[in-house]
Amino acid sequence: MLVRWCEAFSRALLVHCRVDGSLEHELEDVLLPHEVAAVAAVGPSGAPSFILQVLAELIEQCIVTETKEDTMFSTVRSLSDAVAVCNKLLRYPLPLAYTRHTSR
Repeated sequence: MLVRWCEAFSRALLVHCRVDGSLEHELEDVLLPHEVAAVAAVGPSGAPSFILQVLAELIEQCIVTETKEDTMFSTVRSLSDAVAVCNKLLRYPLPLAYTRHTSR
């Protein structure tokens, strides 16, 4: 179950960063239909964060050592930081000088 949600996170982040993507289409091969519906209800912009919350809940339910649990939570925090960076990149436009330089 944890592996399915990890793959779902990468696909949801892909759809979040692209303009032309269908969240339901990307997730239908990975998650169960009711899980896809839950993620789709949040929408593409909130899907990566929602999936990270689900991952954190799944980690809490796992029966692992405290060290492994801390490592998994650290990984979820890193993924959350990556989502924040993606949001920052999507929010700010490219500088005009950079777009002129790349068009030559």
